Amino acid sequence: MRILIILAGQSMSSEFIGKIKKLAEYIQFLRTLLEVDIACISSSDDFEEFDNILHFKYKVVNPKKQLSKVCDFLSGISNDYNWYIKTRPDIEFMEPIDFSKLKPGHINARVRLYKGPRKLKNGASVGAGSYAAYKVHISFGFIERMILDDQVYIFDNSLKPSFTQFEYNHELYENEWFHDKYWRSKNLQLNMIPLNVVFSNTRVYVPSGNVN
Repeated sequence: MRILIILAGQSMSSEFIGKIKKLAEYIQFLRTLLEVDIACISSSDDFEEFDNILHFKYKVVNPKKQLSKVCDFLSGISNDYNWYIKTRPDIEFMEPIDFSKLKPGHINARVRLYKGPRKLKNGASVGAGSYAAYKVHISFGFIERMILDDQVYIFDNSLKPSFTQFEYNHELYENEWFHDKYWRSKNLQLNMIPLNVVFSNTRVYVPSGNVN
């Protein structure tokens, strides 16, 4: 099985070196089982410090925002992989990804917001209990609605053609709702998965939370 890890961010700041070293250890573990390549997409040519640790197969300078970076990149590479893992330099993986939870043909990620009956440990992107699931009951059962996290998401090669270039608007904030609108415009299926990761920088520290 071949995996491509896509590290996308505004900058590859030395602030995140600790996380990058931990990511390198995780990748070394994955490579005992799988073939793993790494792509780095940054707004400027600041790859050197991270590249010395991760040894990127692809290095791309793209000043656009998150989803635009990923779509431009995937539209431009011919190599195919079984799975693509999109992440950021400010994300720290606390546990290995459970590949058995991934659904082919789906965007697999934690949820940013969720309405529905399911519960899931480490299924939310914003800290324990902050966005607990709640049930919406109608006479025909439950309505499920989710907005997936945009920091870390995983998809298989069948979805690669859906990541196409689109008209860029620098004034738009390419957040979770922007991603959700794009994915739904492509009729992509969404799957909530557990991921024990931490998003942090000098201002915030946000561990995965639970969908309760």
